[in-house]
Amino acid sequence: MKKYVLIGGSIACAGAIDGIRQTDKEAKITVICGEKTDLYSRPLISYYLEGKTTLENLFYKDKNFYCKSGVEALKCKVEKIVPSENKVLLDNGNKVEYDKLLVATGSYPFVPPMERLEKVENKQCFYTIDDALNLQKKLKKTSKVLIIGAGLIGLKCAEGIRHISTDITIVDMQNRVLPNVTTEKVGEMLKEHLVNKGIKFEFNTSVKCFQENVAQLNNGKFIPFDILILAIGVRPEVSLLKDIGCEVNKGVIVDEYMKTSIENIYAAGDCVESLEAISGQKRLLQLFPSAYSGGKCAGINMAGGNEKFLTDVPLNSTKLLGMSIMSCGMFEGDIFESDKNGYKALYVKDNRLNGYIIVNDINRAGIYTYLISNRTDLTKIDFDLLIKEPQLIAFNKSVRQKMLGGEL
Repeated sequence: MKKYVLIGGSIACAGAIDGIRQTDKEAKITVICGEKTDLYSRPLISYYLEGKTTLENLFYKDKNFYCKSGVEALKCKVEKIVPSENKVLLDNGNKVEYDKLLVATGSYPFVPPMERLEKVENKQCFYTIDDALNLQKKLKKTSKVLIIGAGLIGLKCAEGIRHISTDITIVDMQNRVLPNVTTEKVGEMLKEHLVNKGIKFEFNTSVKCFQENVAQLNNGKFIPFDILILAIGVRPEVSLLKDIGCEVNKGVIVDEYMKTSIENIYAAGDCVESLEAISGQKRLLQLFPSAYSGGKCAGINMAGGNEKFLTDVPLNSTKLLGMSIMSCGMFEGDIFESDKNGYKALYVKDNRLNGYIIVNDINRAGIYTYLISNRTDLTKIDFDLLIKEPQLIAFNKSVRQKMLGGEL
């Protein structure tokens, strides 16, 4: 009987379990979770704080998923992988042997050096269920909250606590919110929307130093706070594989079968670099669907299959205090804009849709995503119609059949 070990307890691990069980119904699967909770969705922790969902609804699967899938879940961490002996060493002193190993360790919050940060008592990240529960205990109506980072984590934190704290300031060294997934125009639209909801911003600056519960910024301003949230960003957690000589760039390098450079070891999820469809280069995508698909692909192959995980595209979709934003691909090429029902910009280069960003009316945006990921030649479709409104009728019959999987 084969022994499969999955490190991470993430959505990539859920995919791997499904992939393994698709082929191998009886083998032993051991998940080393790293956290005390099972398979939950980190993007939903802000909705829990906001009261829009319950703790139970944060979990991908029901409470009996591991049991039903024949999985042993260990609530501990891996200290070291020993590939020469096909085993992992745990932080509780135990060891677990494997025939095939998946590393799906995801990312970890990145906190750069900041002068006197260690003197700040009431500080934390916003990344895990425990972070959300800890913040919930601390928050009061009178709490002044300072968030470092205007990326998605920082903004979702602000959204989650705004109904409790009315004094929230976000600081970022970039010139706009969501700098990695928006344009300047959309960033300004979102900022104005959030300011109207009572959230304050300081852009183009960073923290020079902390003085007890006051942050001195490099622009000369002083921001008092009761709670400090560190939401600067995340980095792929690659240390376990890097320590044993696995090929690693910013993330773990895997082939099209999700194999690493070390025999019997696979990797998936936010810690890996995937082949990006537009540039044809490997890069960190760190997307929820990619994590599951990559994990499932790895699981199938760990169990003896021959599944390929080919390409993906950067895709981001979020809703912040009532404003929906969806973006995909790269903002390069000729721009086609529309202000109908919000805002939409399509970026075209070499007769291919390179990217898009849409505010509010994101219905049927999947059609644009299809064009990008499949590198569709726009001369073969009615692109003028797609600019006005994404509709399948803009494609010829054979393409529509492929997209819908049947006759029209």
